[in-house]
Amino acid sequence: MQERQPRAQDQTAVIGELILIADDEPDVLEVSRYTLQLEGYRVHVARDGLEAVERARHTPFDLFLTDLKMPRLGGLDAFRRIREFEPAIVGVAMTGYGTMTTAIEALKLGFSEFVIKPFTPKELSAAVSRALEKERLRRENVRLKALIPLFELSRAFMSTTDVQRLLDKVAQTGLRETHADRAACLLIEPGTDRFRLAARAGKSLDPSLSPVWDRLGRQVARTRQPLVVDPNRSPASFLLAGEALETGVIIALPLIVQDRMIGVLLLGKPSGAPPFSQSDTDLLSVLAGQAAVAIENATLFRKIQDAYRELEKTDHLKSEFINVAAHELRTPLALILGYAGLLEESVEGEAREYLQAILQSGTRLRTIVDDMVNLRSLELKQVRLTRQPISLEEVIAAAVDAFQPLAASKRIRLYCDVPAELAQIEADPQKLELILGNLLSNAIKFTPPGGEVAVIVRSSAERECDDVVVRVRDTGPGIPLPAREQIFARFYQVEESLTRAHNGIGLGLAIVRGMVELHGGRVWVESEVEQGSTFAFTIPRSPAGG
Repeated sequence: MQERQPRAQDQTAVIGELILIADDEPDVLEVSRYTLQLEGYRVHVARDGLEAVERARHTPFDLFLTDLKMPRLGGLDAFRRIREFEPAIVGVAMTGYGTMTTAIEALKLGFSEFVIKPFTPKELSAAVSRALEKERLRRENVRLKALIPLFELSRAFMSTTDVQRLLDKVAQTGLRETHADRAACLLIEPGTDRFRLAARAGKSLDPSLSPVWDRLGRQVARTRQPLVVDPNRSPASFLLAGEALETGVIIALPLIVQDRMIGVLLLGKPSGAPPFSQSDTDLLSVLAGQAAVAIENATLFRKIQDAYRELEKTDHLKSEFINVAAHELRTPLALILGYAGLLEESVEGEAREYLQAILQSGTRLRTIVDDMVNLRSLELKQVRLTRQPISLEEVIAAAVDAFQPLAASKRIRLYCDVPAELAQIEADPQKLELILGNLLSNAIKFTPPGGEVAVIVRSSAERECDDVVVRVRDTGPGIPLPAREQIFARFYQVEESLTRAHNGIGLGLAIVRGMVELHGGRVWVESEVEQGSTFAFTIPRSPAGG
């Protein structure tokens, strides 16, 4: 609870408050000293008021226990003088002259307790204990009152994402809360041990002091502890280039986030100004901790914004490529497929086989172009649904029939299970065929020979929900957990792009998601490695459902 650090000769003393006793009666002085030492206090004694003042100038006492009536200088005057340079010291009066006038004057001066002579050791200990406890409570109250607005400021820090604005606010807050006349935030340049002045507030920095502040910053960076330079307590100059520079009162605090040093907060007062108190140091420590986190968050937010803008540019280029490529490919592709189809009817033998290979490759290319166009249309929200009553059973059966030859070529069993009561829904049949086609194509592609692919329809298990759930289940290799979260992203494929054994550019599932969401449904995947995968989606049975 001390406002000043003990002198070097006091640092080896036992732990306990430091008390100064002043009394001109040797017996009272000795009994008081012995009683308080038994309670664990560190005790110094003085035989009159003048000696007490001189001792207090060299040692930061927590409590002054004094007789009010002493030769040369009485207890009231001694306490008054001590309070001039040690304003936080606690006073307890000992007196055999308990007049009302003396008591009132002592209270006005700041004495916390009285002990009437003659007193017992127990009464003396109780009075000292009460006085110290009052002071603890007072300081704690002051500290809490100071921290409340600081926490409010911390909330403001966390809501600020502009790094420079945040740094300026940190410097201004430190200035205001400690009554300093200048403040600065020094940040460490990434990848170096150099500091840069990132923000300042208050009185402009004297150019001759810039090296001093930089040196202070480096020392704090090494120790990661607050550093105070105070001419009232210790030599206040640093030797730089062989010359001593007066620094005034300075406090420097580290800005640390996740055990990483990012900078230093410095505040200064002119020489002769009141020192930074312990409550100032506590408050600034909280400020520095909150500020470091806020600065780091703001810096990361800026980096994320920059990365997002770059991603948007890349995304825009991709979309433009899709649009241009699809437009430029459609016309020549239509001509190739058209002429190849005509020629197929008029040739035989080996030439016919060549044309069939051309048609097969052209059809696959047309599917890719169609996927690109569909995805582009979904992104631009140009796709419109044409809802109508349809037989879900018929749409699924038609899709399964269309893929039976491909499944048979791999000896894959392909079937569907659609309960009659779920057969009728309202949906866009073409979009639904596109959804099923992409899911069936994927399932057959990744299912090894001799496997199984099934399309299963059930009611949604969710209450008050009139959706149907369509599942396309395969017995393929399954999908690793990390990939399941990205499987519906554009151009994403589970396999490495350079080593994958299956065709496709990774647009099918993105189109599935877009078309399902356009219907008001949702899509997901259930999978275990080596256990196969199930792609499921919901479709409202009517526009009002779901």
